[in-house]
Amino acid sequence: MLNEHTLFWEKNKVEISLARIKEFEPMALTNDPAGYYVCISGGKDSSVIQELCIMAGVKCEFVHNHTSVDHPETVYFVHHEKERVESLGYPFRIEIPRFRDEYQGVGL
Repeated sequence: MLNEHTLFWEKNKVEISLARIKEFEPMALTNDPAGYYVCISGGKDSSVIQELCIMAGVKCEFVHNHTSVDHPETVYFVHHEKERVESLGYPFRIEIPRFRDEYQGVGL
């Protein structure tokens, strides 16, 4: 795990993160019965937050907003993550932009 040594004790940053995510879950459920709304970009930071939410076992949904300028490898990664996360029982949506109905029928 990711540990930080301080002057007074050793901190496990993953355990601290999981505790905080669980601590704020009731507030998230108060705001929305679906729980946390986690935006996924396909980058490293949002991927870590996604994994922490899964590890914490909190109620949440994952959403990726396709920008239409994403790198192809990012698109493949997000689709792979969608399949993996849905197999774990979490909802995962990919929102496709709609500009003046130009992108109707794009099957991402």
